Amino acid sequence: MVAAPPDRPLPRLPLRRRMLAGAAGVGLLATFAAGSARAASPLAAPGDFPKRPIEFLVAYPPGGGMDATARLLARYFEKHTGHTVVVVNKAGAAGAIGEAFMATQAPADGTMVGIMASNFWSNSHLKSDGKWSYRNTDPIAFVALDPLAWLVSEGGPHGDLDLKAMLELGRRRPDTISVAGSSSTASGFLLDQVQTKSGARFVPVQYQGGRQAVTDLMGGHIAVSYGYYAEYRALLEAGKVSVLAVSSARRLPTLPDVPTFNEVLGTDDILWDAFRFAAVPGGVPENRKRWLAEGLGRALDDPEFGRELAAQGGTLDRSLDTPAAVAREVHRRADLERDYLIRTGRLAR
Repeated sequence: MVAAPPDRPLPRLPLRRRMLAGAAGVGLLATFAAGSARAASPLAAPGDFPKRPIEFLVAYPPGGGMDATARLLARYFEKHTGHTVVVVNKAGAAGAIGEAFMATQAPADGTMVGIMASNFWSNSHLKSDGKWSYRNTDPIAFVALDPLAWLVSEGGPHGDLDLKAMLELGRRRPDTISVAGSSSTASGFLLDQVQTKSGARFVPVQYQGGRQAVTDLMGGHIAVSYGYYAEYRALLEAGKVSVLAVSSARRLPTLPDVPTFNEVLGTDDILWDAFRFAAVPGGVPENRKRWLAEGLGRALDDPEFGRELAAQGGTLDRSLDTPAAVAREVHRRADLERDYLIRTGRLAR
């Protein structure tokens, strides 16, 4: 059940209390890492594989939420397999360049693992022209959820507003407040939903990723940025940004005083997150695929990984603990988004 929207703007807690609350949330989120305990010894590899470092491909620039998650996962994969991982960033076109490479050109020998997110199927629907698809890959592990947030600069002209007040301003002064959001990704879909459900009108500003949007927010070039937790955490801790709302089903333990968009708008379907998962190209030999999935599983079950992931704002959920379960969830989410795109006229049937 979604909580009812408050009758007045939510109080802003002092930074010290916000950070103490967030620290408590880290411990709570870490409990999601309660998978079965795995052996501490390195995982035996099949035959003479791998002969060189495993590559984790990230379709986004260094420094963003996806990159932070991939690098954290690489470190724990190395710990539990004894094999080196190199993180490769192949950014551009809001992830589509790296995703197309993963779907059509990545070697199908197990040496490259894509650390992918929801944009993989969004771009498959909207940018691939039928030349590639997320279905060209095999999901092997679910990594984490990370909802989108809207941010304002504490030192900017809107630093004292909460989401309710921002939406009211967007109704009174339509098309005057700039909000970051890529039209073909979750950030753009979130903006569209907020405008449709609130009646507010904003000026959308296109970005390839949250890191640059947050940078421009701090430079005073936009009024509202979107971002994932790893992209704004340091600024939040320094008291330089405020989080207006998050696009999750419920409040985050790391941000307990921040409402969800659904709370404020009295809805239940604003649920845009980075669903982060690992996938390999179709055709990877089964024994290598099993070894990669087992190595990732050991990394994900490590309590220290859970604690570090929670500190980055990721939500670990080991209920999707087999490649088959992850694949079903990926296809379910992709189908739901495809229906949304058709319903809103962005995609032909």
